[in-house]
Amino acid sequence: IRVGTDNAERKRNTIFGFAGVDLTDPTKEIVVVEQSFAIGHYLARQKTLNRIIWKINPNYRAGDNSYFSMNDDDEMRLLVPYSISKSWRVEDTSDIAMATYLEKLGGVLEFDSEGNLIEDYTDFALLPDYARIQCYPEDWLEFNINKWGRHRKGDHEFAYFFTTSEQLGISWFDDVRVIYDVNEGETSQYIMLTQPESESQLLRGAIKANASGIFFFDWSDLSPKPIDTLNAIQHCATALDIEIGTTDHNFYPILPLLFPIRDTYLNMTDYAYVVPIQLSNIRFGGVCITNPFDPSGVQTVIEFAEELDTVDDVLNEALNSYFLMLGAETPTVDNKTETLNITAYTSFEQDGDTIYVAYGNLTSYPYGNSTPFAENTTVWFTQDFLNVSQWQQVIFLQVGDVLELNVTEVNEIFYCLEIISVT
Repeated sequence: IRVGTDNAERKRNTIFGFAGVDLTDPTKEIVVVEQSFAIGHYLARQKTLNRIIWKINPNYRAGDNSYFSMNDDDEMRLLVPYSISKSWRVEDTSDIAMATYLEKLGGVLEFDSEGNLIEDYTDFALLPDYARIQCYPEDWLEFNINKWGRHRKGDHEFAYFFTTSEQLGISWFDDVRVIYDVNEGETSQYIMLTQPESESQLLRGAIKANASGIFFFDWSDLSPKPIDTLNAIQHCATALDIEIGTTDHNFYPILPLLFPIRDTYLNMTDYAYVVPIQLSNIRFGGVCITNPFDPSGVQTVIEFAEELDTVDDVLNEALNSYFLMLGAETPTVDNKTETLNITAYTSFEQDGDTIYVAYGNLTSYPYGNSTPFAENTTVWFTQDFLNVSQWQQVIFLQVGDVLELNVTEVNEIFYCLEIISVT
Protein backbone atom coordinates (compact mmCIF):
# COMPACT_ATOMS: atom_id res chain seq x y z
CA ILE A 1 0.00 0.00 0.00
CA ARG A 2 2.86 2.32 0.87
CA VAL A 3 6.60 1.92 0.84
CA GLY A 4 8.44 3.42 3.79
CA THR A 5 8.51 3.67 7.56
CA ASP A 6 6.04 1.54 9.49
CA ASN A 7 4.98 1.98 13.12
CA ALA A 8 4.00 -1.68 13.60
CA GLU A 9 7.62 -2.81 13.75
CA ARG A 10 7.59 -4.09 10.20
CA LYS A 11 10.76 -3.72 8.16
CA ARG A 12 11.33 -0.49 6.34
CA ASN A 13 12.12 -0.48 2.63
CA THR A 14 9.42 -3.11 2.05
CA ILE A 15 6.11 -3.27 0.22
CA PHE A 16 3.57 -4.12 2.92
CA GLY A 17 0.56 -5.02 0.77
CA PHE A 18 -1.76 -4.07 -2.06
CA ALA A 19 -5.09 -2.28 -2.45
CA GLY A 20 -7.36 -3.31 -5.31
CA VAL A 21 -9.79 -0.63 -6.50
CA ASP A 22 -12.51 -1.18 -9.11
CA LEU A 23 -11.91 1.75 -11.45
CA THR A 24 -15.30 1.39 -13.13
CA ASP A 25 -17.51 1.35 -10.01
CA PRO A 26 -16.62 3.53 -6.99
CA THR A 27 -19.31 1.87 -4.84
CA LYS A 28 -17.50 -1.47 -4.74
CA GLU A 29 -15.42 -2.43 -1.72
CA ILE A 30 -11.67 -1.96 -1.84
CA VAL A 31 -9.85 -5.31 -1.77
CA VAL A 32 -6.78 -5.33 0.48
CA VAL A 33 -4.13 -8.02 0.00
CA GLU A 34 -1.81 -8.19 3.00
CA GLN A 35 1.21 -9.73 1.34
CA SER A 36 4.60 -8.11 1.76
CA PHE A 37 7.12 -7.92 -1.06
CA ALA A 38 10.87 -7.79 -0.52
CA ILE A 39 11.77 -6.33 -3.93
CA GLY A 40 10.33 -3.65 -6.15
CA HIS A 41 11.13 -0.97 -8.70
CA TYR A 42 11.20 1.87 -6.17
CA LEU A 43 12.78 0.19 -3.17
CA ALA A 44 16.30 1.12 -2.15
CA ARG A 45 19.73 -0.50 -2.06
CA GLN A 46 19.85 -4.29 -2.44
CA LYS A 47 16.07 -4.51 -2.81
CA THR A 48 15.78 -2.34 -5.90
CA LEU A 49 14.58 -4.23 -8.95
CA ASN A 50 17.37 -3.09 -11.26
CA ARG A 51 20.01 -4.47 -8.89
CA ILE A 52 18.19 -7.80 -8.57
CA ILE A 53 17.96 -8.20 -12.34
CA TRP A 54 21.58 -7.12 -12.89
CA LYS A 55 22.68 -9.96 -10.58
CA ILE A 56 20.68 -12.43 -12.70
CA ASN A 57 22.29 -11.20 -15.94
CA PRO A 58 24.23 -7.95 -16.39
CA ASN A 59 22.83 -7.61 -19.92
CA TYR A 60 19.17 -7.70 -18.84
CA ARG A 61 17.45 -4.30 -18.82
CA ALA A 62 14.18 -4.05 -16.92
CA GLY A 63 11.40 -1.99 -18.41
CA ASP A 64 9.82 0.79 -16.36
CA ASN A 65 6.46 -0.98 -16.69
CA SER A 66 6.92 -3.79 -14.16
CA TYR A 67 3.66 -4.69 -12.43
CA PHE A 68 2.15 -6.92 -9.75
CA SER A 69 -0.43 -9.56 -10.59
CA MET A 70 -2.19 -12.33 -8.67
CA ASN A 71 -1.58 -15.90 -9.83
CA ASP A 72 -4.04 -18.79 -9.83
CA ASP A 73 -3.15 -19.61 -6.19
CA ASP A 74 -4.13 -16.09 -5.01
CA GLU A 75 -0.48 -15.12 -4.52
CA MET A 76 0.90 -11.83 -5.78
CA ARG A 77 3.70 -12.03 -8.30
CA LEU A 78 6.01 -9.35 -9.69
CA LEU A 79 6.21 -9.43 -13.50
CA VAL A 80 9.05 -7.62 -15.25
CA PRO A 81 9.26 -7.25 -19.06
CA TYR A 82 12.92 -6.93 -20.05
CA SER A 83 15.22 -6.48 -23.03
CA ILE A 84 18.78 -7.70 -23.61
CA SER A 85 21.67 -5.35 -24.29
CA LYS A 86 25.36 -6.21 -24.75
CA SER A 87 28.04 -3.67 -23.95
CA TRP A 88 31.44 -3.56 -25.64
CA ARG A 89 33.34 -6.69 -24.72
CA VAL A 90 35.28 -9.48 -26.40
CA GLU A 91 33.10 -12.60 -26.60
CA ASP A 92 35.76 -14.84 -28.15
CA THR A 93 38.96 -14.48 -30.14
CA SER A 94 37.22 -13.38 -33.31
CA ASP A 95 33.93 -11.81 -32.31
CA ILE A 96 33.43 -8.41 -30.69
CA ALA A 97 29.94 -7.67 -29.42
CA MET A 98 28.62 -4.31 -30.58
CA ALA A 99 24.91 -4.67 -29.85
CA THR A 100 24.56 -1.74 -27.44
CA TYR A 101 22.35 0.16 -29.88
CA LEU A 102 20.47 -2.91 -31.04
CA GLU A 103 18.78 -4.17 -27.92
CA LYS A 104 16.76 -7.27 -28.56
CA LEU A 105 13.63 -8.43 -26.83
CA GLY A 106 14.24 -10.59 -23.80
CA GLY A 107 11.02 -11.78 -22.19
CA VAL A 108 9.17 -11.53 -18.89
CA LEU A 109 10.65 -12.32 -15.46
CA GLU A 110 8.40 -13.58 -12.67
CA PHE A 111 9.40 -13.06 -9.02
CA ASP A 112 7.79 -14.21 -5.78
CA SER A 113 7.40 -12.05 -2.66
CA GLU A 114 10.87 -12.96 -1.36
CA GLY A 115 12.56 -11.84 -4.54
CA ASN A 116 13.19 -15.33 -5.89
CA LEU A 117 13.09 -15.75 -9.66
CA ILE A 118 10.22 -18.14 -10.43
CA GLU A 119 10.45 -18.14 -14.22
CA ASP A 120 12.16 -16.41 -17.13
CA TYR A 121 9.59 -16.47 -19.92
CA THR A 122 11.32 -16.07 -23.28
CA ASP A 123 8.49 -17.80 -25.15
CA PHE A 124 5.31 -15.72 -24.80
CA ALA A 125 3.18 -18.73 -25.71
CA LEU A 126 4.07 -20.15 -22.28
CA LEU A 127 2.96 -17.06 -20.34
CA PRO A 128 0.13 -17.74 -17.88
CA ASP A 129 -2.88 -15.41 -18.08
CA TYR A 130 -1.81 -13.32 -15.08
CA ALA A 131 1.58 -12.62 -16.72
CA ARG A 132 0.25 -11.46 -20.12
CA ILE A 133 -0.85 -7.96 -19.12
CA GLN A 134 2.29 -6.30 -20.52
CA CYS A 135 4.77 -8.41 -22.46
CA TYR A 136 7.16 -5.77 -23.77
CA PRO A 137 9.39 -3.25 -21.93
CA GLU A 138 7.80 0.11 -22.60
CA ASP A 139 11.04 1.98 -23.33
CA TRP A 140 12.27 -0.83 -25.63
CA LEU A 141 8.96 -0.85 -27.50
CA GLU A 142 8.86 2.92 -28.01
CA PHE A 143 12.56 3.12 -28.97
CA ASN A 144 12.34 0.37 -31.57
CA ILE A 145 9.08 1.65 -33.05
CA ASN A 146 10.70 5.05 -33.55
CA LYS A 147 13.84 3.51 -35.08
CA TRP A 148 11.77 1.33 -37.42
CA GLY A 149 9.53 4.25 -38.36
CA ARG A 150 12.50 6.50 -39.18
CA HIS A 151 13.84 3.94 -41.65
CA ARG A 152 10.65 3.83 -43.72
CA LYS A 153 12.08 5.87 -46.60
CA GLY A 154 9.89 4.96 -49.56
CA ASP A 155 11.68 6.00 -52.77
CA HIS A 156 14.46 7.76 -50.79
CA GLU A 157 16.12 4.64 -49.40
CA PHE A 158 19.66 5.96 -49.88
CA ALA A 159 18.95 9.54 -48.78
CA TYR A 160 18.39 9.18 -45.08
CA PHE A 161 18.31 12.94 -44.49
CA PHE A 162 15.04 13.30 -46.45
CA THR A 163 11.82 13.37 -44.46
CA THR A 164 9.21 11.32 -46.30
CA SER A 165 5.52 10.68 -45.86
CA GLU A 166 6.30 6.99 -45.24
CA GLN A 167 8.18 7.76 -42.03
CA LEU A 168 6.38 7.11 -38.75
CA GLY A 169 7.06 7.90 -35.12
CA ILE A 170 5.65 8.45 -31.65
CA SER A 171 4.99 12.06 -30.70
CA TRP A 172 6.17 13.46 -27.38
CA PHE A 173 2.61 13.64 -26.06
CA ASP A 174 1.88 9.97 -26.84
CA ASP A 175 2.85 6.88 -24.91
CA VAL A 176 1.74 3.29 -24.50
CA ARG A 177 -1.91 2.59 -23.63
CA VAL A 178 -2.66 -0.77 -21.99
CA ILE A 179 -6.13 -1.96 -23.05
CA TYR A 180 -8.07 -5.16 -22.34
CA ASP A 181 -9.90 -6.49 -25.40
CA VAL A 182 -12.99 -8.32 -24.15
CA ASN A 183 -13.64 -9.84 -27.58
CA GLU A 184 -10.25 -11.54 -27.72
CA GLY A 185 -9.73 -11.93 -23.96
CA GLU A 186 -6.28 -10.38 -24.42
CA THR A 187 -4.54 -7.36 -22.92
CA SER A 188 -2.52 -5.34 -25.44
CA GLN A 189 -0.15 -2.38 -25.50
CA TYR A 190 -1.31 0.24 -28.04
CA ILE A 191 0.76 3.06 -29.55
CA MET A 192 -0.56 5.72 -31.93
CA LEU A 193 1.76 6.73 -34.78
CA THR A 194 2.20 10.12 -36.43
CA GLN A 195 4.54 11.50 -39.09
CA PRO A 196 7.73 12.89 -37.50
CA GLU A 197 8.50 16.57 -38.02
CA SER A 198 5.18 17.07 -39.76
CA GLU A 199 2.54 19.74 -39.23
CA SER A 200 -0.26 17.53 -40.53
CA GLN A 201 -1.51 16.71 -36.99
CA LEU A 202 -2.98 13.45 -38.29
CA LEU A 203 -2.52 9.84 -37.26
CA ARG A 204 -0.74 7.63 -39.79
CA GLY A 205 -1.11 4.24 -38.10
CA ALA A 206 -1.01 2.28 -34.88
CA ILE A 207 0.89 -0.53 -33.18
CA LYS A 208 -0.77 -3.29 -31.17
CA ALA A 209 1.56 -5.49 -29.11
CA ASN A 210 0.56 -8.52 -27.06
CA ALA A 211 1.62 -12.11 -26.39
CA SER A 212 0.61 -13.05 -29.94
CA GLY A 213 3.05 -10.58 -31.51
CA ILE A 214 3.52 -6.96 -32.59
CA PHE A 215 1.07 -5.79 -35.25
CA PHE A 216 1.22 -2.67 -37.45
CA PHE A 217 -1.94 -1.01 -38.75
CA ASP A 218 -1.11 1.14 -41.77
CA TRP A 219 -3.47 4.08 -42.28
CA SER A 220 -1.54 5.67 -45.15
CA ASP A 221 -4.42 5.02 -47.58
CA LEU A 222 -7.14 5.89 -45.09
CA SER A 223 -9.23 8.90 -46.07
CA PRO A 224 -10.04 10.93 -44.13
CA LYS A 225 -7.33 10.34 -41.54
CA PRO A 226 -8.06 10.83 -37.82
CA ILE A 227 -6.57 13.74 -35.92
CA ASP A 228 -3.73 12.97 -33.52
CA THR A 229 -4.17 12.56 -29.78
CA LEU A 230 -2.85 16.04 -28.96
CA ASN A 231 -5.67 17.58 -30.99
CA ALA A 232 -8.15 15.28 -29.25
CA ILE A 233 -6.91 16.56 -25.87
CA GLN A 234 -7.15 20.18 -27.03
CA HIS A 235 -10.69 19.71 -28.39
CA CYS A 236 -11.83 18.18 -25.10
CA ALA A 237 -10.12 20.90 -23.05
CA THR A 238 -11.87 23.59 -25.11
CA ALA A 239 -15.23 21.82 -24.74
CA LEU A 240 -14.71 21.64 -20.97
CA ASP A 241 -14.00 25.38 -20.77
CA ILE A 242 -17.15 26.14 -22.78
CA GLU A 243 -19.33 23.73 -20.78
CA ILE A 244 -18.14 25.05 -17.40
CA GLY A 245 -18.06 28.67 -18.56
CA THR A 246 -14.54 29.43 -17.41
CA THR A 247 -10.97 28.23 -17.80
CA ASP A 248 -10.54 28.29 -14.02
CA HIS A 249 -11.55 24.73 -13.10
CA ASN A 250 -10.02 21.40 -12.07
CA PHE A 251 -11.23 19.11 -14.87
CA TYR A 252 -8.55 17.71 -17.18
CA PRO A 253 -8.85 15.39 -20.22
CA ILE A 254 -6.29 12.57 -20.18
CA LEU A 255 -5.22 9.51 -22.19
CA PRO A 256 -7.33 9.79 -25.38
CA LEU A 257 -7.95 6.54 -27.22
CA LEU A 258 -9.58 5.75 -30.56
CA PHE A 259 -12.42 3.40 -29.75
CA PRO A 260 -15.24 1.68 -31.71
CA ILE A 261 -18.42 3.36 -30.54
CA ARG A 262 -21.06 1.73 -32.72
CA ASP A 263 -22.60 -1.71 -32.50
CA THR A 264 -20.91 -2.47 -35.83
CA TYR A 265 -17.55 -0.91 -36.62
CA LEU A 266 -17.07 -1.66 -40.30
CA ASN A 267 -14.42 1.02 -40.87
CA MET A 268 -12.56 3.81 -39.11
CA THR A 269 -15.44 6.27 -39.39
CA ASP A 270 -17.25 4.18 -36.76
CA TYR A 271 -14.56 5.17 -34.25
CA ALA A 272 -14.26 8.20 -31.99
CA TYR A 273 -11.82 9.53 -29.42
CA VAL A 274 -13.10 8.51 -25.99
CA VAL A 275 -11.26 10.66 -23.44
CA PRO A 276 -11.53 10.21 -19.65
CA ILE A 277 -11.83 13.39 -17.61
CA GLN A 278 -9.94 13.69 -14.34
CA LEU A 279 -11.15 15.90 -11.50
CA SER A 280 -7.95 17.33 -10.01
CA ASN A 281 -6.02 14.35 -8.64
CA ILE A 282 -9.06 13.05 -6.78
CA ARG A 283 -11.36 10.98 -8.94
CA PHE A 284 -12.94 10.18 -12.29
CA GLY A 285 -14.64 13.35 -13.51
CA GLY A 286 -16.48 12.21 -16.63
CA VAL A 287 -16.08 11.32 -20.30
CA CYS A 288 -15.43 13.44 -23.37
CA ILE A 289 -16.08 12.10 -26.88
CA THR A 290 -14.79 13.94 -29.93
CA ASN A 291 -15.04 13.14 -33.63
CA PRO A 292 -11.54 12.20 -34.87
CA PHE A 293 -12.46 13.24 -38.42
CA ASP A 294 -13.52 16.77 -37.44
CA PRO A 295 -10.36 18.94 -37.24
CA SER A 296 -12.41 21.89 -35.94
CA GLY A 297 -13.34 20.10 -32.71
CA VAL A 298 -16.96 21.28 -32.94
CA GLN A 299 -18.33 17.74 -32.75
CA THR A 300 -17.36 17.14 -29.13
CA VAL A 301 -19.57 16.21 -26.17
CA ILE A 302 -18.97 16.21 -22.41
CA GLU A 303 -20.66 14.07 -19.77
CA PHE A 304 -19.68 14.82 -16.17
CA ALA A 305 -19.65 12.13 -13.47
CA GLU A 306 -21.16 12.46 -10.03
CA GLU A 307 -19.22 11.00 -7.13
CA LEU A 308 -20.85 7.53 -7.17
CA ASP A 309 -21.51 7.20 -10.91
CA THR A 310 -20.04 4.14 -12.62
CA VAL A 311 -17.93 4.49 -15.76
CA ASP A 312 -20.51 2.45 -17.73
CA ASP A 313 -23.33 4.84 -16.82
CA VAL A 314 -21.36 7.95 -17.71
CA LEU A 315 -20.03 6.42 -20.94
CA ASN A 316 -23.51 5.40 -22.11
CA GLU A 317 -24.84 8.91 -21.45
CA ALA A 318 -21.91 10.40 -23.36
CA LEU A 319 -22.51 8.04 -26.29
CA ASN A 320 -26.20 8.93 -26.37
CA SER A 321 -25.33 12.64 -26.49
CA TYR A 322 -22.70 12.05 -29.17
CA PHE A 323 -25.05 10.15 -31.48
CA LEU A 324 -27.82 12.69 -30.96
CA MET A 325 -25.37 15.43 -31.91
CA LEU A 326 -24.50 13.56 -35.12
CA GLY A 327 -28.20 13.09 -35.85
CA ALA A 328 -27.86 9.30 -35.67
CA GLU A 329 -30.07 6.80 -33.97
CA THR A 330 -28.53 5.72 -30.67
CA PRO A 331 -27.36 2.12 -31.15
CA THR A 332 -27.23 1.22 -27.48
CA VAL A 333 -28.99 -1.75 -25.93
CA ASP A 334 -32.17 -0.84 -24.04
CA ASN A 335 -31.60 -3.47 -21.31
CA LYS A 336 -34.60 -5.52 -22.45
CA THR A 337 -34.19 -9.27 -22.87
CA GLU A 338 -35.17 -10.97 -26.13
CA THR A 339 -36.06 -14.67 -26.51
CA LEU A 340 -35.16 -16.88 -29.48
CA ASN A 341 -36.42 -20.44 -30.06
CA ILE A 342 -33.94 -22.00 -32.50
CA THR A 343 -35.53 -24.15 -35.24
CA ALA A 344 -32.58 -24.08 -37.68
CA TYR A 345 -28.87 -23.39 -37.21
CA THR A 346 -26.01 -23.00 -39.70
CA SER A 347 -22.76 -21.09 -40.35
CA PHE A 348 -20.83 -19.54 -43.24
CA GLU A 349 -17.56 -17.71 -43.92
CA GLN A 350 -17.42 -13.96 -44.62
CA ASP A 351 -14.11 -12.13 -45.17
CA GLY A 352 -12.28 -14.93 -43.37
CA ASP A 353 -14.57 -14.84 -40.32
CA THR A 354 -17.10 -17.47 -39.30
CA ILE A 355 -20.67 -16.23 -38.81
CA TYR A 356 -23.32 -18.41 -37.19
CA VAL A 357 -26.98 -17.87 -38.09
CA ALA A 358 -29.93 -19.10 -36.02
CA TYR A 359 -33.48 -19.15 -37.38
CA GLY A 360 -36.53 -19.27 -35.15
CA ASN A 361 -39.22 -17.33 -33.34
CA LEU A 362 -37.72 -14.13 -31.91
CA THR A 363 -39.60 -12.12 -29.32
CA SER A 364 -38.00 -8.67 -29.39
CA TYR A 365 -38.62 -5.03 -28.48
CA PRO A 366 -38.50 -2.72 -31.53
CA TYR A 367 -36.51 0.45 -30.99
CA GLY A 368 -38.45 2.94 -28.84
CA ASN A 369 -41.25 0.49 -27.95
CA SER A 370 -42.00 -1.24 -24.65
CA THR A 371 -44.35 -3.80 -26.24
CA PRO A 372 -42.72 -7.06 -27.41
CA PHE A 373 -43.00 -8.19 -31.02
CA ALA A 374 -42.74 -11.87 -32.10
CA GLU A 375 -41.65 -12.98 -35.57
CA ASN A 376 -39.85 -15.81 -37.33
CA THR A 377 -36.48 -14.42 -38.36
CA THR A 378 -32.73 -14.96 -38.23
CA VAL A 379 -30.16 -13.79 -35.68
CA TRP A 380 -26.49 -13.50 -36.64
CA PHE A 381 -23.67 -14.28 -34.21
CA THR A 382 -20.27 -12.69 -34.94
CA GLN A 383 -17.07 -12.19 -32.98
CA ASP A 384 -17.39 -8.45 -33.56
CA PHE A 385 -19.89 -8.37 -30.70
CA LEU A 386 -19.21 -11.43 -28.53
CA ASN A 387 -16.27 -12.12 -26.24
CA VAL A 388 -14.40 -15.43 -26.10
CA SER A 389 -16.62 -17.12 -23.49
CA GLN A 390 -19.80 -16.08 -25.33
CA TRP A 391 -18.36 -17.26 -28.64
CA GLN A 392 -17.75 -20.70 -27.14
CA GLN A 393 -21.46 -20.88 -26.31
CA VAL A 394 -22.32 -19.96 -29.90
CA ILE A 395 -20.22 -22.82 -31.30
CA PHE A 396 -22.21 -25.41 -29.33
CA LEU A 397 -25.72 -24.04 -29.92
CA GLN A 398 -28.15 -26.45 -31.55
CA VAL A 399 -31.71 -26.74 -32.81
CA GLY A 400 -34.18 -26.75 -29.92
CA ASP A 401 -32.20 -24.37 -27.70
CA VAL A 402 -34.05 -21.40 -26.22
CA LEU A 403 -31.90 -18.29 -25.83
CA GLU A 404 -32.31 -15.23 -23.69
CA LEU A 405 -30.22 -12.59 -25.40
CA ASN A 406 -29.79 -8.95 -26.32
CA VAL A 407 -29.90 -8.08 -30.01
CA THR A 408 -29.51 -5.02 -32.19
CA GLU A 409 -30.85 -4.48 -35.72
CA VAL A 410 -28.42 -3.20 -38.34
CA ASN A 411 -29.43 -2.98 -42.02
CA GLU A 412 -32.45 -5.23 -41.34
CA ILE A 413 -30.27 -7.95 -39.77
CA PHE A 414 -30.49 -8.90 -36.09
CA TYR A 415 -27.09 -9.30 -34.41
CA CYS A 416 -26.61 -10.89 -30.99
CA LEU A 417 -24.88 -8.53 -28.56
CA GLU A 418 -25.01 -10.77 -25.49
CA ILE A 419 -26.17 -14.28 -24.59
CA ILE A 420 -27.81 -14.19 -21.17
CA SER A 421 -28.84 -17.85 -20.87
CA VAL A 422 -29.31 -21.06 -22.89
CA THR A 423 -31.96 -23.65 -22.01
